[in-house]
Amino acid sequence: MPLPPGVEMVTVSAGEPLTLFDGTVAKGRLVFTGPDLVTIGGQDVIGGGTVEVPLVDGEFSETLVATDATGMSPSGWTYRVEAVLSNGPGWVRHISLPKASPAVALADVIVPDPVAGEYTVLAVPRGGATLATNGTPAGGLGIDGDWALDAGARRLYGPKASGAWPTFSVVPPPDESGWTRNGFAALTGSDLFLTHAADGFGAGSSWYGTVQPTDGLDVTFECEMSGGSGADGVCFALAAPATASSFVGAGGGDLGLVGCTSVALALDTGAGSRARVVTTDADSMDTVATYGGALTLRPAPVSVRVRYASGALSAWIDGVQIFNAVAVAATSTARVGWTGSNGGLDDDHIIRSAQFVARGGIQL
Repeated sequence: MPLPPGVEMVTVSAGEPLTLFDGTVAKGRLVFTGPDLVTIGGQDVIGGGTVEVPLVDGEFSETLVATDATGMSPSGWTYRVEAVLSNGPGWVRHISLPKASPAVALADVIVPDPVAGEYTVLAVPRGGATLATNGTPAGGLGIDGDWALDAGARRLYGPKASGAWPTFSVVPPPDESGWTRNGFAALTGSDLFLTHAADGFGAGSSWYGTVQPTDGLDVTFECEMSGGSGADGVCFALAAPATASSFVGAGGGDLGLVGCTSVALALDTGAGSRARVVTTDADSMDTVATYGGALTLRPAPVSVRVRYASGALSAWIDGVQIFNAVAVAATSTARVGWTGSNGGLDDDHIIRSAQFVARGGIQL
């Protein structure tokens, strides 16, 4: 099987016919022997051993692997050349065949002493270890590619990159500490009721107290709208970081969100089930995109996923993608949370089983 075309080769020939001292043309063969084993990285070549070349009227020509071929290990060695002659004494010498000279005459490259060459020193793979830590890992702990496990907090930090550990951040579900509930919002067990059907016209909101990076934010939750006459709806929002954690907007079509600057997924049922990507400001809500497919958002709970990345929002309902990377500009950091509202009609607007994907590692 021929060697791959990327392996550098050198053709060595007699130049002039090989002779004995009296001018008689040498008869027999030449035996070229390299290392027992050489490898050529990048070409996936493993080779080595001996090549025999007959002398025809004292001449020969043979193409051999260069002794410094790219990626070869070892590199810079010499071939052993043995003349096995039928009409005279044999001899042994050595030749170097650097790739810079792709064709050479034997007399120009022959040397008396062998050279073993040098093996490539392979870099020892580094990184990928999991190290123990108590709290945030110290800057001097580990190397790039390592992870750090805080078993007590069930946090796996990492991987370390550019000599630094990433900042770990995970938003807890809205029934845990760190959240502020406003307006009609209240907890019943682990269920976040943004409104109750009996609350009448108005809205509720729940915001996490620490603003979060928006790029890569990913959350899943269950949303239930039931128990009333069917209105108005729920938003998952990325509000501008200046938004107060006590903010709650008006009820009805404002969905409890108009009054702050935000990007949101809006789910409303005032005129049937509708899903939209919206933006809000101090005075209004603008629709960026509306899902055109069939939706049933009440009264049975639905599973919702929202992801914001690279300036675009994607969303899924019960595993079906309803928005695929809709371009909409959120602030680089945002106050995250939910709003919900009743209008002339009403419902229980409930959020439960919320899970945010952790940043800077994995929450175990």
